[in-house]
Amino acid sequence: MDNPCKMQKYDRQVRIWKAEGQYAIEQSHICLLNANTVGCEALKNTILPGIREFTVVDKSLVNLKRDGSNFFVQYDQEGQSRALCTSTLLQQLNPSAEMNYLEVEPEELIEKDIEFFSRFTIIFASTIKTDALLQLEAFLRTKGIPLIYYNSIGFAGIIRVSLPEYTTVQSQPEVPLDLRIRNPWPELINHVRTLNIGELDVTRRNDFTYIELLIYYMLHFEKLHHRKPETSNDRKILRDIIRQDINGQAPENYEEALSSYWRIFQEYKIPSNVMEVLQDEKSQDVNENSTDFWILCHALRRFYEERGTLPLLGTIPDMHSHTQRYLTIKHLYNEKFLADFGILKSYVQRALQCQKRPEDDIPDVVIKRFCKNVLNIKICRYKSIQEEFEFPNDLDTLLSDESSLLPWYLAFRISEQLFSCHPHASLEKESPIVKCELNNLFEKYSLKEKYKEKVLECIEELSRASGLEIHPVSSLIGGIAAQEAIKILTKHYLPINHTCIFDGVHSKTETFNI
Repeated sequence: MDNPCKMQKYDRQVRIWKAEGQYAIEQSHICLLNANTVGCEALKNTILPGIREFTVVDKSLVNLKRDGSNFFVQYDQEGQSRALCTSTLLQQLNPSAEMNYLEVEPEELIEKDIEFFSRFTIIFASTIKTDALLQLEAFLRTKGIPLIYYNSIGFAGIIRVSLPEYTTVQSQPEVPLDLRIRNPWPELINHVRTLNIGELDVTRRNDFTYIELLIYYMLHFEKLHHRKPETSNDRKILRDIIRQDINGQAPENYEEALSSYWRIFQEYKIPSNVMEVLQDEKSQDVNENSTDFWILCHALRRFYEERGTLPLLGTIPDMHSHTQRYLTIKHLYNEKFLADFGILKSYVQRALQCQKRPEDDIPDVVIKRFCKNVLNIKICRYKSIQEEFEFPNDLDTLLSDESSLLPWYLAFRISEQLFSCHPHASLEKESPIVKCELNNLFEKYSLKEKYKEKVLECIEELSRASGLEIHPVSSLIGGIAAQEAIKILTKHYLPINHTCIFDGVHSKTETFNI
């Protein structure tokens, strides 16, 4: 991102996923299997942010009855290669993206040359026969390559994200302040003690930050009671002491202290998402196959085991105080952050040495980013589609919810089964083949008969569309698929885990971990 023109071009998105996220996008090569409307919309929304290269695999010829809703097919291209037509127009969105296309059936390529897919960063796929899809997914999971599968028929759509695991240090929830008021480190305690706040008049006390005030009053309580404040009565005592000191006045820094005095009683606790990562077997022992993320987590685990805390984030909020006082306390927090960073870095270097990698193989900037976002680290593991088909979670319970979109999931399953095994069969709900597939599905998963009618209603809606796409719906489904791909590429935010259904009739979406 050193190029000023490129920086200006991608300025808005770089603000969201930073330079490292943009770099990851610019190194990616995305494969699209079948250039239908939803697939082109998904690819479009990854080409625009600046992917390096894309490849379209599709043997179909343009059929305007089927492809008329596709904005990347023109009316004078009837009978031409759909892979070529769509690739050419898609590249015009961002000429810096390299274009490739292959006029071959995806199923044939999967069967004859599955290694072909190992060159890609992410695979977009739609309308693939089930056996080929499962074969492709199994191969991609061994390579750690994400597969995003989707379908759009009429007013409904489905998206399925499949990858072995997703790790991020920037899951982006609202991060709580890490001020350590109840558990201050020695330098912060010594700083507060040197202030002699108790000997100053109210006017002079207005200069201090509420962090300094709260720690002062906590230490004062400890001196009087030989313990830290714990009970609800202690809360009342502390509040009364603070109010007595300001003698009926209401300086802004004391108002902040009174509104935040509960922090004195806030025990240090590691968030559940961080503890889940620390307890994962991959963070316990690292080996030559460990990624940088797991090496950092291994170092973090050692830091926590030896110190009982995580590295301090080093950030503080705006506070009413004298400027110099604020800068002093900010400097103390930053110094503690740098000290913790140094300790974590030493653990990282030891882990790299064990892997026979250079000590600086993980740069300081990456370790610092990890420290700054340590409360945001997250791991998500995804079921394979094969596992989902064989051992889905409790479908019966989900179907019992009247508002659930799960019937659409089963309707799409039946539609895809017909496409795979009976490509010329009608999707009409009265069709014997449809009824047979529905009965098989309900019997396989031991579902209650009363839910069949809901699924049949969804099948009827899919049948009404005759397998065709409506552009606004496909645009939405493709946009969501691209959004999940961007999350995976940039490692910002959390992708859906693992299936998302869209019901355009009622304008509803729902995500399932089936």
